[in-house]
Amino acid sequence: MQRKFLTFLCLLFLVSCARHDAQPPVGDWDATVITPNGERVSFRFHVEQKGTSISGSLINGEDRNESTSGSFDGETLRLRFDYYDGDLVARYDDQVLHGAFTRQWRRETLSREFSAQRVAEAPPSNAADFRPLLGDWVMTIEGSTNKSVLSLIEANGQLRATVLDVSGDWGTFTGRVQDDQFILSRFDGINARLIRGTRRTDTLAGVIDRGLKSKPSGFTAERANASNRKSLPDPATQARMRNPSTPFQFGFVDLDGKLVSSTDTRFAEKVLIITITGSWCPNCHDEAPFLEDLYQRHRKEGLEIVALAFEYTGDAQRDAEQLKSFVRRHSLTFPVLLAGTTDEGEMARKLPQIENFGGYPTTLFVGRDGLVRRIHTGFDGAATGARFVRLKAEMEELVKSLLAE
Repeated sequence: MQRKFLTFLCLLFLVSCARHDAQPPVGDWDATVITPNGERVSFRFHVEQKGTSISGSLINGEDRNESTSGSFDGETLRLRFDYYDGDLVARYDDQVLHGAFTRQWRRETLSREFSAQRVAEAPPSNAADFRPLLGDWVMTIEGSTNKSVLSLIEANGQLRATVLDVSGDWGTFTGRVQDDQFILSRFDGINARLIRGTRRTDTLAGVIDRGLKSKPSGFTAERANASNRKSLPDPATQARMRNPSTPFQFGFVDLDGKLVSSTDTRFAEKVLIITITGSWCPNCHDEAPFLEDLYQRHRKEGLEIVALAFEYTGDAQRDAEQLKSFVRRHSLTFPVLLAGTTDEGEMARKLPQIENFGGYPTTLFVGRDGLVRRIHTGFDGAATGARFVRLKAEMEELVKSLLAE
């Protein structure tokens, strides 16, 4: 009996050693997460090892969101995405990864089932099938009061897309087409979105699953033209000051607990950009490095920038830690203030001078006299191509003109 027990212990020891000696699952993976509605949202997943360090990336076309830390114990892959307060934990077994991606979502934890398998040989391009889809389509989404644009392009023989609404773009989607049916998907750690539709000559119809507990929304779309583009909301006029002749005022604590106010001497007679932002907001991550670049190039001329952040949890310590991750990720040197939460009505209570607030980020451009000259809702990121370049140029020209006053 004792001999059998010793044999069992030896086998257990060998299995344990084998697990800890197993090589990490480096390389490219075809991955999916499952929405609460049962849809599989596809994306590319990459794992790499540098020395003893393990990292992973969520890839959608040319977009990459890389983990901030990681580990592999021979059996389980663990990746942390601290800037989104998210964790991926997956068991590696027989060349398959299976687990979950969890993150904080408002006052609860959102968990999505995750699975991945090794990337197979790349299928031949079906560009001939998807080329009739290319271009801009003006969308009407069920439940939304504003129209949006679905923009589809070809990149390296593959279908890519994004959606532009008044709060900015939804990032890069990758697409698959069969006959007149198409599927577009994206998972970036925050959003798991899937667009499924059918093309009928110059119209589209289908559903959008936003990856949350709400039911999918139906949509219709028609080819963009000069006429229907007029129905799109203007991000430069969406939000406005209730009283444009009154200086904009704010006062919130920074990440060290110090009160920062619009009346501080550092802002006196300066051109000021105020971004209403959140660490949970992908478009805010797109905007942040652009604002930091502006700040570095124009601060000696009298430019100041301040971020007013509205976070998920209402736990001041946890929300501050998330903002510190946001600051680290983009090496921000301008003040980031914890202004409040994303709870219904919070924005209006904390910043009552703004009406018709349309989404995060919302960016205010303030002249040396303290008056708001323009409010821009949303931010078009790199996924929008020429729009991204154009918006950055327009914002910088506005800053230069305010500095010249």
